[in-house]
Amino acid sequence: NTTHTTTTDTATFDATADAAPDATAGIQCGQAPVSFPTFAKACAADADCFVAQHQINCCGTKIAIGLHTSEKAAFAAAEATCQSQYPGCGCAQFETVAEDGYAAFDDAAFKAVCAGGSCKSTVPAGVPVCIESGLQKPVAPKACAQNADCTYLLQTIDCCGSQKAVGIQKSAKDAFEAIEVKCAQQMSVCDCLPKPVVMEDGQNAGSGLIAVECDSGYCMTWAK
Repeated sequence: NTTHTTTTDTATFDATADAAPDATAGIQCGQAPVSFPTFAKACAADADCFVAQHQINCCGTKIAIGLHTSEKAAFAAAEATCQSQYPGCGCAQFETVAEDGYAAFDDAAFKAVCAGGSCKSTVPAGVPVCIESGLQKPVAPKACAQNADCTYLLQTIDCCGSQKAVGIQKSAKDAFEAIEVKCAQQMSVCDCLPKPVVMEDGQNAGSGLIAVECDSGYCMTWAK
């Protein structure tokens, strides 16, 4: 696969950016490189925010984004254009992922809050579930349209501190890293050395080089 540049990685989640003058100008969602306009997220209270659901691939999978209420009309126009550009892929739609890392199919499960002066989407019922082998819930969102949509997350998988590199949507990495830290702190510590980092292809990282790509609509890791 070929890595492309996308403007959605930083623009969609910029807490201080102003809305684009023309919300439907330059939108490209049906093919790479994907391009979607910026919308304002700055807020003073929860009432300033709403949940915007943005489609990210041709399967119909979406991400939930907290935006300022003044952007509702502009976002709706841009999103309608974006969705019209995706071809029908005939693949299953994944759950919608919020900015707190939790996911749901039910639109009513999402809420927008003002956190640190920026609108954020959340699933209020979401609670981390940590088990002996690490994080069980939420599951890292992996849906993608191109390589630029992906990065990787290091998940602790045993009490020795061994880790697995998991492909994940770039937009969800910060939230999931915070959840991973909480789970790792709750795990028991064993008197053993951590094993080499393992990839999703089953191979070890070896020299530490980790590759991640969008493979058939999923963010996946492999050893370089």
